[in-house]
Formats: sequence, structure tokens, C-alpha cells
Amino acid sequence: MLEDFIDMNHESVLLVNKIDWSSFEKESSIYYSEKGAPSVPDRMPVGGMLFKYLSNLCNERLWEYWIRDVCFWYFH
Repeated sequence: MLEDFIDMNHESVLLVNKIDWSSFEKESSIYYSEKGAPSVPDRMPVGGMLFKYLSNLCNERLWEYWIRDVCFWYFH
């Protein structure tokens, strides 16, 4: 498990744990269809956008940074 080897006191992990992810799911559920393949969890795109903003990264740098720093995987 990711929680077993990351720093649970890292500022990003603390932030992720303070976010009410169910509110994003509730608010965006009206845009989902019952048909087709299931979507990715809301935490992934919302976390990506938040991480990108907080880290002041462009799209190209976001994934490079995300892969390099395991604490930010916790956003997913």
C-alpha cells in the first residue's frame, strides 16, 4: 500500500486528507452517464489540477513531476 512507504506527514498528503472528495463526486455526478465504460475517479483529475496549480507546473511538466515524487501519487 502507498500509505506504507510515503511520508504521511508530507504537506501534500495532509492536504489530500483534508479534501472532501465525496463532494466532488456528488457535484459532478449529474454529468455522468449510466452507459458506457466507467469514468476515472474524480480524485484523479481534480487532484491533478490542484497539484498542477500548487506546484506552478505546465501540462508537460506535470506528469514528469508526478512520476518522480511518490507523495504526489497520493492525489490519485
